Amino acid sequence: TLQDSTFKDNSANVATITASATPPVIQSFTPFTQVWGGYFNGSSYVNVPDSTTFTMGSGDFTLECWVNLTTISGSQMLIGTCDSGGSQGSMSFVLNVNSGTPRIGVGYGGTMYFATAASAITANTWVHIAGVRNGASVYIYVNGVQSTALNMGSLAITDSTQIVAIGRNGAGNFEYLTGYISNLRITKGVAVYTGAFT
Repeated sequence: TLQDSTFKDNSANVATITASATPPVIQSFTPFTQVWGGYFNGSSYVNVPDSTTFTMGSGDFTLECWVNLTTISGSQMLIGTCDSGGSQGSMSFVLNVNSGTPRIGVGYGGTMYFATAASAITANTWVHIAGVRNGASVYIYVNGVQSTALNMGSLAITDSTQIVAIGRNGAGNFEYLTGYISNLRITKGVAVYTGAFT
């Protein structure tokens, strides 16, 4: 989603995407008139209902997008699966920027485990962020630079029953994003990146 002028799932799944009361603003980015994305103002978000599409189990998967944060502070969620109370036990996966540092979190046994980038990103700069599970290993990639692996072995991550939200943490009224997201993609069953890339 966030790759053309409407909020829609451009995959074969065609999931229904719902925007918050004050939705993100979808716009093209100059001078790239064919590059689209959404501006999230710190209280806007979009979400998709839970489905088996988001049950990752012990398989490979990839969460990715381009992001440009206008502020770097606290935890800002790109993709999240939390309940309204903030319970770690309700979360299967998250992709966020925590005090400027990108990370991917996966849930197991009521706890979230994180692979964290080696350094923080800069505000008002476009970066590509990807969280990947490749076999036993979970990585975060920032502009193609691979983090140290989080070893999950053959463990199946939590199967969350929560919505998948973009711009905040699932059903939780917190960890809102301030900035832009473009070309967000969730790929189940495939580690799209298996090493450093350009």
